[in-house]
Amino acid sequence: MRYVLGIFADLHEIPLDDLLRIVSSKSGILSLRLIDPQTEEGVIPLPRQEALLRQMKGVLLSAASYVLDPDPILTHSHKKAKMYVDHCDFLQTQQGSFISRIALPTDLELREGDLFKGEISGQTVNERLMGLIAFLNEEIEKLALPPDMEYIDEHIAYMNLKLLKSMNAVYEQAKIRDIDFTLQGLDGVRMVQVRNMDGERLTRLQTFIEQVGELLQTEANTIVRGRVEELKSTNPDGENSSVMIRGWDEQGESVKATAILASEDYKAAVDCHGRNLAVEITGLSKGANGRCKFLRVDSFRALK
Repeated sequence: MRYVLGIFADLHEIPLDDLLRIVSSKSGILSLRLIDPQTEEGVIPLPRQEALLRQMKGVLLSAASYVLDPDPILTHSHKKAKMYVDHCDFLQTQQGSFISRIALPTDLELREGDLFKGEISGQTVNERLMGLIAFLNEEIEKLALPPDMEYIDEHIAYMNLKLLKSMNAVYEQAKIRDIDFTLQGLDGVRMVQVRNMDGERLTRLQTFIEQVGELLQTEANTIVRGRVEELKSTNPDGENSSVMIRGWDEQGESVKATAILASEDYKAAVDCHGRNLAVEITGLSKGANGRCKFLRVDSFRALK
């Protein structure tokens, strides 16, 4: 077995010890190689290291949350996303220029697949994370500012505000200009080389994030008609129970709406969900791309 792994390691240029860990712990290894005069001897000032690890934890949490709940204006952390982060391990750094390494879970099941939703595993999150890093690195030079809704729709896989801000914080707060991101796994090695992420490039990234936020967070009075698809509550008699409704807005466009309901409205939503009744919700919402979040609920009722 070790001989076979040795051949695989040589073929994909993965250190054998790393490959053994990948196989035994069912994980991928994300390496972050910082390239600047301050780290060329393999050392890094403690404040920068703390900032890098703290902000990367935020990126991992935001990436997992967005994969699990693809809402561009999602601000909270998904419970299963925290489980994903809890299964990540920071590994011993490599010698040479400073390299931080994180073992990312691959086989960890975050959501079972069913007729309506696909399975989500740790590997799903890992691939989305590398996709985001590559997307920002490639697009930041060529995108036309400000972006429009067509652009956001086309790249919706990466258009979560919290995730974008978390990625920006890695560059800004850890003072990173040049960095190599490498993900090693049984499916091979993927590397993204980020260069000159300071000055004008960093300013463009920050401007892009601000403009995406302005587009995604447009507020409007909204009517949604459809069916209750999800119910979330720790206390149905409380005032903090949420629902997700899938249906159509006033223009006949399909929409996925989330809202916090008062106790009586939530109980009505539970009844409608159980009886598969259509509902109508009205109020002030914000959102885009077929998703909205109600900031204020004016009415909630069953449709006959």
